[in-house]
Amino acid sequence: EGLLEDTDWDFLLGVEFSIFEGGLTQARMSETYSLLRKSQYAYDLLKKNIGAEISQLWHRYNSSSAVIKSLEESVSLSKERYSLLELQYKNQLASELDLRNADLEYQAAAEQLSSEQINRKQIIIQLLVSIGKIK
Repeated sequence: EGLLEDTDWDFLLGVEFSIFEGGLTQARMSETYSLLRKSQYAYDLLKKNIGAEISQLWHRYNSSSAVIKSLEESVSLSKERYSLLELQYKNQLASELDLRNADLEYQAAAEQLSSEQINRKQIIIQLLVSIGKIK
């Protein structure tokens, strides 16, 4: 029939399919998902630990603030006691020993207050580090 009568047709179709490559790809995907889950668990645990640390530091801060308030009152009372004993000493109603003891009590209370104020400042710094405000 005309044009196509003398044409010899050859047709070659090639398909390459590797059976083992599919399994390897699947294994890599499974491993990647496993690493993703492991990373997510580690991240969640870290978030939980940071939250617990911040909560603990907040409680320590509140406790320290209450202690400071109490120590401020103690310093005030011991200073007042010293002043009264000083007046009594001038009028020879108290001994020098009483006056020195009152002074030592005042100094001890002031030292405790100062120490607790430093402790609270350290807690504040730890809180700021925990929430990421300072490094």
